[in-house]
Amino acid sequence: MQIVREKPQPYSLPIQFHPELIRELSVRLYSDRFAPVRELVSNSWDEDAKNVRILLEKDSIAFQDDGNGVEDPQQFVTKGDPSKRVLRFSKTLKRKLVGQKGLGNLSAFILGSRAEILTKNRRGRSYRIIFDEETILREMTVRCEPITDFKTIRKLPRGTMVKITGLRRMYSEQELQEYLSLAFRLLLDKSFRIFVNSKSVRAKPLPKGTVFSRKVKIRNGTMYFHLVDPDNPQDREAVAHYNPVLIKTVRLSERPHLTGHIYTDFLQVRTDRGDFIRDESYLRFEKELGRFLNSIPSSPESAGKRLLKSLRRIGKILLDVVKEMELSPQPGLNETRQAAGYLELSRSRRSGEFRLPVVKRTSKAIGRRIRVKFTDLQPSVKKKLPKRIAYGLNIECHQLSPKEPPVQRTAGNTIIINLSFPYIEQLVKLSDDARELALIPYVARGYSDFVARDTQELIIVTDKLTAELTNRYSHLRS
Repeated sequence: MQIVREKPQPYSLPIQFHPELIRELSVRLYSDRFAPVRELVSNSWDEDAKNVRILLEKDSIAFQDDGNGVEDPQQFVTKGDPSKRVLRFSKTLKRKLVGQKGLGNLSAFILGSRAEILTKNRRGRSYRIIFDEETILREMTVRCEPITDFKTIRKLPRGTMVKITGLRRMYSEQELQEYLSLAFRLLLDKSFRIFVNSKSVRAKPLPKGTVFSRKVKIRNGTMYFHLVDPDNPQDREAVAHYNPVLIKTVRLSERPHLTGHIYTDFLQVRTDRGDFIRDESYLRFEKELGRFLNSIPSSPESAGKRLLKSLRRIGKILLDVVKEMELSPQPGLNETRQAAGYLELSRSRRSGEFRLPVVKRTSKAIGRRIRVKFTDLQPSVKKKLPKRIAYGLNIECHQLSPKEPPVQRTAGNTIIINLSFPYIEQLVKLSDDARELALIPYVARGYSDFVARDTQELIIVTDKLTAELTNRYSHLRS
């Protein structure tokens, strides 16, 4: 007897999702504590709302808007629907859509265990949709109740209200004001307003300073860079990346003194919306951003710190060279002598002669001054010199006009390095050695004015001092 074994036949297994997946897609997905606020307000933006009102109470938090409302409850509760990826603009106002995966409503579970949604759409149809955590985890269902009572429908304003109870997390009014003013800075205007307990949220203004902006269009979309170098260093903050809602804040290591925002309309964000996906488009974005940052000069404050660091090294060498070459100031020097061979000159209106530019300090020095003391002066010489010159020479960094000379001296004993002069401004991008070698001629010219008796001597002393400083510096750094 022969036993015939039947060949096992393939069969289909339905894909099933454990209810715990809902918890992963809501409570555990978002790491940012303000993520649910950002997602719920973004939903209102996508639904063409003009006003979003957030009401904070002791045991609840509510988000109410005047947008289009929920058209299809089934689509509303369907998560991962790719329709949002296909649609790029909103239905009525043609706004650039922020959401992509339809997971924003689940973020409400970060705030509380129950979310009641009351909505009225453009057709006048109203629904009450209840997201209850226990029910979802037990039955994988969401309760939806159409509202048919005419009086109730009539009283309801168009739009959507999400009321969250069973709170796990709460915010203060000030916290929400500060976050929303930054996160929605690019969207807040007359056509889109946010209120926290009836108080309007104002877009956080960028600090006053020098503005650098550039718009780059590529095949995939548009990049817009808008950065500010603040006049007041205390006003700096992290650079905010938008798309157009805040995705993350970072400091630009290449230009840490800058703040502002960077907008793109084509980058894909991660599911938790905490960062961008590192794909080919992102690499192109980084490349364009790098080009833009390289075109921005360092800030005056950063330039001042680097130049002062270099000037301190030059100042130490200058002390030794001055003593060795016996180049101390001499009594009776004319502080406004003719200087036809000097690099920075100004012509007198009366006589037509060239004169060394002697300026009054009208700007505040950036950083601490460099002080070169004349320790080798004899007491008899010091008595005949003005006290300010007998003490020594000061070197300061100032932000003057780019049209001003790179080096100026005051009526006292101070040399001013003009940080806004184009050539000086570019020195901060060089290495320390290259920067200091480039600064030596300027320091030599400034100092020579205190020791030379006439124009010819000024040229000779400047050349000798420059050569000696350069040789001494090269020897010490080798």
